[in-house]
Amino acid sequence: MKLIRRELGNYGEQLAVKFLKNHGYQILATNFRSNKNEIDIIIKDDQEIVFIEVKTRSSITRELPEYAVNYHKLQNIINAAQQWMTDNNYQGYWRIDTISIIINFYQKTAQLKWFKNSGEKN
Repeated sequence: MKLIRRELGNYGEQLAVKFLKNHGYQILATNFRSNKNEIDIIIKDDQEIVFIEVKTRSSITRELPEYAVNYHKLQNIINAAQQWMTDNNYQGYWRIDTISIIINFYQKTAQLKWFKNSGEKN
């Protein structure tokens, strides 16, 4: 079960990267790790660095994917973002976004929603 969820998550992240590239965004990093924390995608959007959490589900029987980005998850993203900014000597504007993906394998479709400013902003 855990492997299937990981594969689904990886597939969702690939879809998100493709979507962002198709819309002209510069991908700075994927799967950035800092200790136990991870940021799925880091992009540049105008004058801001955007740290993106991707949540993917194959159905909405439990909850919408974006609801999985709770306070605890945001704190982990903030900690990793601060480490990325330190590592890259970045002191500008930044934000946290969420990309929510629901995949329907039977219909071979994916619904993607981008929630900007879904976390702390500095």
